[in-house]
Amino acid sequence: MKRSFSKADSVPSKVAVPHGASELGWFETPRTRWQLRIGLPLIRWRFSGAQRAIYLTFDDGPTPGITDRILDILQAFGAKATFFCLGESVAHGAKQVDRMISMGHTVGNHTFSHLSGWRTSFRHYLADIERCDQLLPKTRDGRLCAFRPPFGQLGILQGIHLIAQRKVVMWDVNSMDYRADQSPKSIANRVCQWVRPGSIVLHHDSPETGHRTMEALPEILENLQSRGFNFQAIR
Repeated sequence: MKRSFSKADSVPSKVAVPHGASELGWFETPRTRWQLRIGLPLIRWRFSGAQRAIYLTFDDGPTPGITDRILDILQAFGAKATFFCLGESVAHGAKQVDRMISMGHTVGNHTFSHLSGWRTSFRHYLADIERCDQLLPKTRDGRLCAFRPPFGQLGILQGIHLIAQRKVVMWDVNSMDYRADQSPKSIANRVCQWVRPGSIVLHHDSPETGHRTMEALPEILENLQSRGFNFQAIR
């Protein structure tokens, strides 16, 4: 069922913060700030909306149980998604990566060790990415899979090097599912309000966050499908 939202909820600066919760950071807006999208134009923030497609993405997995349940939910709705996997998680969850691929989803690189590009040297950061690449399948045409930097933090030289090799994908809608003060209902409401055709939506399937994500996901899928959206993987 399509939801209605108040006019106040459409303004990022008026996003409510639960009592006792930490304040939202500058990056934590439901829709990624225009300054970032314009300032980093070669990074993918959103895709064409011609097909009314939504691109659901899940970071920090795979996580046994949680990722499996998310895959089950996506299958029930006929939805495709992209999983930006940590190499250290893949090392313990190869069967889940195989299942993602067999179900028509795509897999991306999220570094091996969840490193911040702002706090890691150029060589160390690229080496960590390459270590993760060794555990992930290439794309159908043999290219390196897409990359998403942990925390969205990427140095200029790192970014220039990576963009020459592969898609670097951020997001234009942040579900904020990683915040402990967010309920599955608030996560679903936020995504359903802020998506538009071509949106890339940030979710997580990590051990700490994934339970909120998988509880919110059915409502997100049902709501957006009822509004004529479809769900595609990033290729």
